[in-house]
Amino acid sequence: MGLSGTIPPYIGNLSSLALLSIKNNSFYGSLPDEVAHLRSLKTVDFGINFLTGEIPPWFWSLPELENLVLKGNHFLGTVPSSLSNTTTLKNIDLSYNQLSGSISSNLFNVSSLQIIDLSFNRLSGRLSVDMVLPELQELYLSGNQLYGQISRSLFKCRQLEVLFLCSNNFTGAIPMELGNLTMLKELHLSHNNLEGTIPWEIGHLTIVKNLSISNNHLAGHIPSSIGNCTSLKEINFSVNNLTGALPPEIGNLSGLEVLRVNDNVLRGFIPSSVFNISTLQVVLLEMNFREQFLVPSQMHRSSLS
Repeated sequence: MGLSGTIPPYIGNLSSLALLSIKNNSFYGSLPDEVAHLRSLKTVDFGINFLTGEIPPWFWSLPELENLVLKGNHFLGTVPSSLSNTTTLKNIDLSYNQLSGSISSNLFNVSSLQIIDLSFNRLSGRLSVDMVLPELQELYLSGNQLYGQISRSLFKCRQLEVLFLCSNNFTGAIPMELGNLTMLKELHLSHNNLEGTIPWEIGHLTIVKNLSISNNHLAGHIPSSIGNCTSLKEINFSVNNLTGALPPEIGNLSGLEVLRVNDNVLRGFIPSSVFNISTLQVVLLEMNFREQFLVPSQMHRSSLS
């Protein structure tokens, strides 16, 4: 609506209000404490404004609150530890703010949560807490300063469909428990400092559509189990230290649109099965072993167009 100014305290008089959305405006200043009087609120969306200050702890005392969206503001401070008091919250989006410090372990004990988005803040520390999130479907933590190994307890979240951990400082190996996430559709671990190999268990992700683990320090072969991930649309394994040849099982991915394995140490023949994937739009193989990939002799040059 192109509105600006501060949020008036009189909004606290709307005692029956269940949904409050002022997103995509130019409101500024801190949030009035009178919002805490709105005990019937289920959805709060203050996203994409110029709001400042710390996130008030009284949000977690709202007995009906299910959706809290504060993304795209200038909130400071930490992720409030008092949020463990809520038992109704399903969706929390604090992305694109200026939050700092570690992520309170209390957040991962809110068993009702289905979506957590804390991406593109200044959060730091280890993600090694024990997660008790049986309903969690989407987790976004990209664009922070998190470090250490990826918590193995994350892979107990069996309902997880989307996982974004890009652009942090995670180290260590990709846990083999990744294979427990059989509901996963999006996996993004790019731009970290992960080492080790791509776990064979990745083949258990049979409905995953986007698999991105580029810009790490992964080594070893691409496992042939990748051929079990028959729903894949995009693979991005670029800028690692992967060796060996492309597994012919990639040809099983009949809906694949993007294959990026550039900037590795791969070598050998391009499997002829790759040329049977009619949906392919982008194939990046450059900057691999000093001997270029060899195209099977029976393939015509026109097959590469």
